[in-house]
Amino acid sequence: MSGPIQIAIVVLLALLVGAMLPLLLAAFGLVKQTRKTLATLEEKSVTLTLKADQALVQVNHIAEEVQKELPTLQRTSQQVSQLGDSIEKLTTTVHKIQAAGNIIGPAIAAGLNAYRLVKSGQQPGSPSTGSEPIDPADPDELPTAVTDAILAEIKTQAEANGDLPAPPDKDDPADKDDPAKDDSASS
Repeated sequence: MSGPIQIAIVVLLALLVGAMLPLLLAAFGLVKQTRKTLATLEEKSVTLTLKADQALVQVNHIAEEVQKELPTLQRTSQQVSQLGDSIEKLTTTVHKIQAAGNIIGPAIAAGLNAYRLVKSGQQPGSPSTGSEPIDPADPDELPTAVTDAILAEIKTQAEANGDLPAPPDKDDPADKDDPAKDDSASS
């Protein structure tokens, strides 16, 4: 019995090896393909790593340049801010000059008109101002009359523009509470 059993075992082993051989060849091909893929990935990863390193070097260089220029940028920002403040102050000053010109221009015109009237012997001003006749021969009266006409026109323009402060209220209770005003009133 040893003869047929041994032959059966050898035949079974031959079938098993025959069936396993294609599987082993397929596994060998798979391993070979995997090695090629890994080698390609390794090459690509090395290339990508080099490119990433170069990009990081460039980013670091840019960061260093920005850091070097940061004080200059801060100074420039401060100067632009100061320029904006100066422009704002200039605008305010121009508005004040314009308001003063709106008041003083008509006043100068009134003064020149008063001067012309005085030189021609007429009375400057209107009856509502309570002006008295001016002697054109008296040199001291002429500047006073012109000044009075200019000041009257400035006051008129300032009142029209609302630039004059309101007169103090004599019945204001805040004034009664102030001991400094009480002392000055009793003196």
